[in-house]
Amino acid sequence: MADRPRKFSFSRAGRGWPASAVLLCCVFCVSFLRAEEPRVLRLSPPGLSATAPRISAAPNADCTIVWQQSGPSAADFAIASRRRQAGFWGPVEIIAGGAAESQPREPLVRLDSSGHPHVVWVNGNEQRNFLEYTFFTESVWVPYGRLGSVSTQKIEHPVMMVGPRNQLFVVWQERVGVSYQIHAFVIDAKGNSYHHVLDGKEQLRYVIYPDLMELAPAKPGEDPRVAVAWFSLEQPEAKLEMRVWAPAQLDWLPAEPPAWTTGALESLPLVAASPESGYILVGYRPQGRYDRIFMTSERFSLAYLDANVPVQSRFPRVSEPLNGVFGFAWQQESEDGISLVQAALRPTGEIFSAPLARADALLPPQPDVALSAGSLMAVWTTLVREPATQNTTTTLQRPVIYFSESTIPDTAWRPIIPSAAGDLER
Repeated sequence: MADRPRKFSFSRAGRGWPASAVLLCCVFCVSFLRAEEPRVLRLSPPGLSATAPRISAAPNADCTIVWQQSGPSAADFAIASRRRQAGFWGPVEIIAGGAAESQPREPLVRLDSSGHPHVVWVNGNEQRNFLEYTFFTESVWVPYGRLGSVSTQKIEHPVMMVGPRNQLFVVWQERVGVSYQIHAFVIDAKGNSYHHVLDGKEQLRYVIYPDLMELAPAKPGEDPRVAVAWFSLEQPEAKLEMRVWAPAQLDWLPAEPPAWTTGALESLPLVAASPESGYILVGYRPQGRYDRIFMTSERFSLAYLDANVPVQSRFPRVSEPLNGVFGFAWQQESEDGISLVQAALRPTGEIFSAPLARADALLPPQPDVALSAGSLMAVWTTLVREPATQNTTTTLQRPVIYFSESTIPDTAWRPIIPSAAGDLER
């Protein structure tokens, strides 16, 4: 799922507790969880700026990370990748860009059932924008080319998924005047492609933030269904729209979102689902003076994922589910600065959470998370000081990509605590 700005109708107040109180709470939480310290590795090369990391992992802990990088030359704009297989990291690979006229950005990555990565990114400039796609097989990156047509409008919020038969699904929003259209592109298992405009053809509709997810099969023995959900901002409240991919009709058919989601859309949460867990909505909302990370589902009308400590918790990210388990990462703001937190949630309602890393207040950390069997992986951006060039002692602050992996001990899971007050209306 991609990052996106969130608009709220409420405001926060208060300066928070003293730094010593925040530190005491954090120390207590870490001691209680007894989780291992995450293993941290820098991924991006020196001398270049690296941002917008994304990660996808397999159950056996193989993973691929992609990011966008830039340097002093226009030819340094590129999409880079680094893969780990059987516990060994490969070199940084440039899979797109490297030419003065190319401006690739916002990369996405997903692994297929064989563990091969598929990567989609936005390319173009202010006049021409389009999506491009490549995949890895037989030890090489195979360029597929452009997805859909070239647009004179801005392409935003791309999201991708690899289906149960290695189909590719990509959705995005495209600006049209003062509103947006929701687009979907599908490449089926036979290599055939289909491009649909799902919503926003009427200029009076304002539709944003598409997300892809996998639902339970319609019948036993069938493949899981692939669905797309987005928000239509109609008065007096936001509405969740849905379509489900129908392979027989080669089209996206209308579907009704769960009725319980109606009262949970004020903060435009992330929408996720798995065949084992069903739908979940994840966002942040105020509780007293502080914003907290909330989750709501058919089972939990409202529960908070973060610890009840006096910090602002915001901007959650949600991983691909693994056997119904979701991974999360979000940032916390206190008087001591910004830090990252990671968490995982089982379908049974048990949660694991632990500190991840310190972040830089001058740069959004842009975290992303992925799950493998028994561990939680994360990537993020932070600033480091490096020499400006090889022949000078002058230093610059550059954004770099870091990776961490944390083993989740069986003793670290605890029951999630539903909110006793301020419940979302149903």
